[in-house]
Amino acid sequence: MILLKLLKLSKSTYCYAVSKTDKNVKNEDIMINITHIFYTHKERYGCCDITTELHNLVIEINHKKVKRLMQRMELYRITTKVKYKTYKDV
Repeated sequence: MILLKLLKLSKSTYCYAVSKTDKNVKNEDIMINITHIFYTHKERYGCCDITTELHNLVIEINHKKVKRLMQRMELYRITTKVKYKTYKDV
């Protein structure tokens, strides 16, 4: 309490900051599983496919959280666009 008064910091702000740092520790094992699934399937799986694989491993997680974690780890599916050709273009 004395330290908070010296820093002119409220108790709620301190508790909020501490709770945010613990979130990364909880997600580490999930992030390891996501990278393992992503690379074993040759970078072809997106967030929904990885979510179903995690459900098969009995890890209950929402697809939105998987997408957030994948964005944080910079895991992206590489997609190529195919131009639509009509008969006249040939």
